[in-house]
Amino acid sequence: MLPNTDGPQVSAVLALPPRDEDVTTAAGQKGPEAARFSLGYCRPLDGVRALAVLAVVAYHSIPHASAGFFGVDLFFVLSGFLITGLLLQEHDETGRLDFRAFYVRRALRLLPALVVACILVIGLTLVRPGPSALPLATVLGAVLLYVGNWVNAFNGTGLGYFGHSWSLAIEEQFYVIWPFVLLRLLSRADRLLRRILIVAISIGVLRAAIWLTWHQSGLRDWSILAGDELLAGAAAATLLWRRRGRVTVSVRVVSCAVGVMTALGLMLRTESKPLLIGGYTAFAACAATCILYVATSSEALLARMLSWSPLVAIGRVSYGVYLFHFPIFVYLQSTRLSLPAQLLTGYLSTTALTVLSYRLVEQPFLRRKPKRVTVARA
Repeated sequence: MLPNTDGPQVSAVLALPPRDEDVTTAAGQKGPEAARFSLGYCRPLDGVRALAVLAVVAYHSIPHASAGFFGVDLFFVLSGFLITGLLLQEHDETGRLDFRAFYVRRALRLLPALVVACILVIGLTLVRPGPSALPLATVLGAVLLYVGNWVNAFNGTGLGYFGHSWSLAIEEQFYVIWPFVLLRLLSRADRLLRRILIVAISIGVLRAAIWLTWHQSGLRDWSILAGDELLAGAAAATLLWRRRGRVTVSVRVVSCAVGVMTALGLMLRTESKPLLIGGYTAFAACAATCILYVATSSEALLARMLSWSPLVAIGRVSYGVYLFHFPIFVYLQSTRLSLPAQLLTGYLSTTALTVLSYRLVEQPFLRRKPKRVTVARA
């Protein structure tokens, strides 16, 4: 997820007609409840991205930092929310899903920066080989084909400079099948939310059962066992879609969710028992609750805090930050530089490469993305 993987122009929330008009949807329904579900830009969600990627960067650069994996979880939830919301919007507007256009948009959003990251890793490897025992060609192939998580799961040696690519692989494997599954589920739209929740909870139970039975480590590399986090975001988007944005989340509920997320993030380790037997699922549910809140309460204090300009700026380029920071810090940590020197060099290098990639590589490709078909409102 991960970070900003569908572009800043869609990091978004509900935009409804100004009044309950008699709108006819693609499904032929009429009346106020048929108002089309539509996504528009939402600054607080870029702030959410920023917090997530900053947690990951801190985890990989500062000794004893422990909350980075929750940054990835937050990306998963936000990604599930946004991508599912966009798919539901497209189905509302056109009555179908254009799978080809969807995957072309994904490729144009993800691959250009990923190729830049591959070039960076090739350069770093020529100077100092990475910690992986795998040949560089195998690592690059696993990354570009989005199977890095399975290489980790079955090889055990890791991907060296691309050790963080497991999360990108999980997200893209999910989106290989999710549009088709969602279209099938939409044949019974009244049961969509219930089915998503049942599957998400089932995944959490399965992960707990595997850990309690075999004490299997590395469960995060198994694509299906991270699906509950992506589906938590999908459930949040589905709830908004069903209610046409008329969802109210109380401040008390959000405060509780933030507290649980903070406690889990600061106190627990990746492979700890409480996480594997329900902690990840609980975190995903809390994250989805907070995303719903800031997406529907733009004037709330939390939404205004997440709309702080520096956070929004980081959120907009979070994909590049995620891609580039890890190989840079893996390289720096193999040198004799002091920790302060590593941090200064790493943060400056990551920032410079992220900005250059975003402006010179990513944005030109983003302008070529197929436009989503929009049906004019009545």
